[in-house]
Parts: sequence; C-alpha cells; structure tokens
Amino acid sequence: SDTGKADSDEEDEEDEKDEKDEKEAKTPAKKPKDNATTPAETPVATPQKDGEKDEGDAEKKTKKKKLPNKKAAVSVGGGVTGVAGALVFLAVGYAGWVFFEHCHGLAVRMSDPQIIGTAWTKGGDRVILDDYREAYWWLRDNTPEDARVLSWWDYGYQINGLANRTTLADGNTWNHEHIALIGKCLMSPEEEGWKIIRHLADYVLVLSSQHIGSGSGDDLMKCPHMARIGGSVFKDMDPKRYYINKQGISQAIFDSVLYKLHSFRLSESVPEVTHFEEAYTSSHNMVRIYAVKDVDEESKEYCRTHREYPPALKPIIAKAKAFDQKAHWGQAR
Repeated sequence: SDTGKADSDEEDEEDEKDEKDEKEAKTPAKKPKDNATTPAETPVATPQKDGEKDEGDAEKKTKKKKLPNKKAAVSVGGGVTGVAGALVFLAVGYAGWVFFEHCHGLAVRMSDPQIIGTAWTKGGDRVILDDYREAYWWLRDNTPEDARVLSWWDYGYQINGLANRTTLADGNTWNHEHIALIGKCLMSPEEEGWKIIRHLADYVLVLSSQHIGSGSGDDLMKCPHMARIGGSVFKDMDPKRYYINKQGISQAIFDSVLYKLHSFRLSESVPEVTHFEEAYTSSHNMVRIYAVKDVDEESKEYCRTHREYPPALKPIIAKAKAFDQKAHWGQAR
C-alpha cells in the first residue's frame, strides 16, 4: 500500500507541473520598457591582464600627447624661418651699402678728376707730380693762340680746356677714319709720319710717364692699340708688327714717330730726332712736347678756312678704306 501511495503522489506532481507550463504558454510575454536592459544586452566586464590598458583611454592619451608636439614643431619651424629671413635681410642690406659706397666714391672721383698725382721715393719721401698741369700751362703761355696740337685723343679735352689750344681729336671725335689717321701719323716711321703731320699740326704732345717708373697713361703702352686702329683703315699698316712683350718692343714701334718722341734723349738707344724739335719736357719727364719742323702754312690756312683735310693729303686719304664695323666685329669673334 505504501508503494501505491508514492506512485500516486508522483503522478499528482507531474500533473501540476504540466498545468503550470500550459498557463505560462498561454500568458503573453511583457514588453521591456524603454532603455531597459535585457539580460542578453547587459555588458559583461572583461577582466584585464596586468599591464593592459583600455583602448579608449590609450587613444585619448595619444591625442593629448600629439597636440603639444605639433605646437612645438610649428614653433621651431617658425624660429628657423625667422633667423634665415633676418640673415638674408642683413646680407642684402650689407651688399646694398657696399654698392652705394662704391658708386658714391666713383662719382666723386669722376666728377672731380685730378691731373696732379703723388708718388714716393725709395726713401719714403712724398713727391707731388704736377707734370700734366705744367705741360698744359706751358702750351698756353709759350705757343701762338692758333697753334694746333697733335696727340692721342685721350688728352684732347685737357689740352683744349687747360692750354686753350686746338687739338686734332678728343673724346667726342666719332670719326673713326680720322682717329685712324692720327694712329698712322704716330705709328709710322719718322720721315713718313712727319710728311702727314706737317700738314695738320704745329706741335706734338706725348705722355711718357714710364720714365718715372709708372706705365699708367703712358703712350708707349698704347702703341699696339694705335696701330690696330690705324690698320683698320689704312691697309698698308700691319697691326701685327706692333707689339710689346717680355723681350721688349717690336722693331716697328722702335722706328715709329711716337717712340722717338717718347724716349729721345732719355734712352741711349733712340737716335737723333730729325723732323721734330724738343720744345718742352716736364719736371719728371712725364710729358714731352715737340715743335713740328717746316710746317706747311698753305695747308694750315686751308684747314682753317675749309674745315677739311688740305689738298696735299689727298693721296694719303685716297688710300683709306672706310671702316666696316660689322665685318671687324665678325673677325674679332
């Protein structure tokens, strides 16, 4: 009987359980309220190992670290640019100052040219070189007012302004053929040169500063240049024959009018001058002036009245070939 009672109790429990399950199945499930968290949505904390950091925190810290670095980079870059700009400004300013000083000094010297120089002796004594003014004033005081002076064109303005005498050429002589004729006069042998000069000038002025140890302004150093200009118009002159090198001067220069007037009596190698007479030599032998012998007075009067070359020079002028500047430049290249 006890066994039957136990079986009956178990059957009753199973029946109650079945009834309960049926009631739950029939009852509708309640909707969760807004923002309510279901058990499935409940965040589960993941345990972190030692030394591990949360990724969100790491990103925040990284961003915080990068901001100061950017500011530092900008600051350093700006500083370098500023220093470079300052250096460039100083360099340009200094270059401008040097250029200004150079131009100002050059302007002063060019606007106030000096014909009086200075030199020092071996003993250290200062010497005033007043030869140019002396020579120009000698011409002014000791030659006729209508005297004509032949010289290289460089000194034309000074002779005209300080000596008040007529010159054959100056810095404003644009006629290349006329300058070439003067070059031919000075670079020709004495006899040949004199035959031209006697129809054009009364005096010849030569600069000879080499005799005091200075080649500056010395006419002898200009001989190759004179010959080159003369030979560009008068083809009977070969400029290659006129040169100066370490061994000395060429024979063509040695025989020329200019060299004789330059070094006569001051160099034993120079022979006697025949067609010119020494009229004046400055105190330091820097300027020499010669009177032309047997000046052709008819040619002088013709030049004065007609303002052109005298008839006696027509055979010489006929040999001249007009200077072709373009061809000359082409040959130079």
